Amino acid sequence: MSEKTKILVVDGYLRNSLAILRSLSPKGYHCDIIVQEHAVKPYGLFEKAFRSKYAKKVHTLNRTSEEQLVKDLLKILEAGNYACMMAGGTYFSNFISKYKEVFSKYTKVLSESHEKMAKVHNKESCMALADSIGVRIPKTYVAHNETDLIKIAEETNGNVIVKLEDSFASKGLIKYTQGKQFFIDNYKRDFGFNINETNKPLVQQFIEGDLIDATAFAVGGDTKAVLTQKRVLTAWLEGGGGIVNITNDVADVKAGAKKMLEHLNWTGHIEMDWIQDKSSGDSYLIEINPKFWGTTQLTISSGYDYPYWYVKHALGEPIEYPETYTQGLQYRWLDDELVTILTQPKSIGSFFCEIGKSLGRFFASNTKTNFFITDPKPFVKGLADAMIVILKTWFFGKK
Repeated sequence: MSEKTKILVVDGYLRNSLAILRSLSPKGYHCDIIVQEHAVKPYGLFEKAFRSKYAKKVHTLNRTSEEQLVKDLLKILEAGNYACMMAGGTYFSNFISKYKEVFSKYTKVLSESHEKMAKVHNKESCMALADSIGVRIPKTYVAHNETDLIKIAEETNGNVIVKLEDSFASKGLIKYTQGKQFFIDNYKRDFGFNINETNKPLVQQFIEGDLIDATAFAVGGDTKAVLTQKRVLTAWLEGGGGIVNITNDVADVKAGAKKMLEHLNWTGHIEMDWIQDKSSGDSYLIEINPKFWGTTQLTISSGYDYPYWYVKHALGEPIEYPETYTQGLQYRWLDDELVTILTQPKSIGSFFCEIGKSLGRFFASNTKTNFFITDPKPFVKGLADAMIVILKTWFFGKK
């Protein structure tokens, strides 16, 4: 690999993208990033000043139409001589996949086909696919009318999770666990029956247990690596993305992930969310995210360097896949941990309980954090973002 090999990372300020930069740049790649213009320009300047040292150049795209985004990105690619392009977040991962054929005239787009991406990103089609090939999923429903709703309530006893089929990062997710009538009354209030067929609310049986993430890399459906990690602390204490995770080894999750990748003939990175039933020990697939995930740095730190592998695969270079990864490695995103503890607890007791757990993690063995002494600026930016969220929540009641 030449030191001049250039990589373009889209959505470059995300922690997903930060992990990509910290993977590739120390190995000699030249990494530039694309970001969207911040609505508050002075803060946009602050973001740029406190970006990772591994992001050599920042291309800023205006918040505009999708058509204009395509045109602006094509200009960057035409002038940039980038060997590869990849994205960090959900929107731009889907975006570069949707226009992969157009962008591929100028660079290698590290993304699966849009057809495959859409199939697994959409929760309804993803669950149907998993069920059809024998991958265990929770009971999943759509309530088209009150008759459907009553039937769902009877079958689940009103203990369910409801989320939109086209959502991500657990946005819009609601948990109902207070009985059949409570579910019926509150579902009608929260969602009703005027269903948007392109983004329907899906009702899934509530399963109590640990949330397990499976991160994987495959080439042509041949799984090269699967890593599992347990969510120790999530963004909303009772759900949401992992902000303190620890690697483990869950056999049925790995087997299910491999079955999905083989059936899809998948190439590249992917993340799958599972829940492990605390009573039976069985794991259930609850959704798939065909993108780099918030805990990508944990995957890399554990020994599975998916961004690097994908670049080498795209460039036709040999890859030595390790046989295993570090288990029991705990990773903390301290800024997000701070936000969760200071904005989410439902009682004084809960607050002090989470504070105690957080302090205890500073003394835990085999634990890493998102503070990099060699690349500290993004951590400073993260703390600034965290303080803004905390103050908005405390004084205005919103995040």
